[in-house]
Amino acid sequence: MRRIESMPGCIRDYRGWLSEQGVETTGMRPMGHAESVMSRFAHRVKSRRSWKDQGLRVFLRAMAARIDGMLWRKGRLEKEEPRRATTASRKSKRVEQAKRKAGRLWADVVRQNLPCLQRSSGTPIHQALSALRDGGWM
Repeated sequence: MRRIESMPGCIRDYRGWLSEQGVETTGMRPMGHAESVMSRFAHRVKSRRSWKDQGLRVFLRAMAARIDGMLWRKGRLEKEEPRRATTASRKSKRVEQAKRKAGRLWADVVRQNLPCLQRSSGTPIHQALSALRDGGWM
């Protein structure tokens, strides 16, 4: 604590520093707000805990709205001003990257939310699911 008190410049509002650097800070929230939101999101994602259906639905709707160039505020969609023009090839490249990433994450998301998939590989359910996968069903 003494060390922190001995360095008065180390604890200050980040918006003041950004303003000095020439960055517009209107609309930015004070320290602490974004960190709490991010820590909750990181806790849910990193510890692979499932979300309530309603929360997951709203999150996916908000992400889809963001990708489509819409703002999702307080349960309403609002048109977002275009920040910069993106070419069609860049957008299609992002879509392909998202599909690949979703494909990689899909197995882990399903495995963590379905207890029957956490059992060892010698069980009948594992053998049945493997047969479905190898038969082209999955």
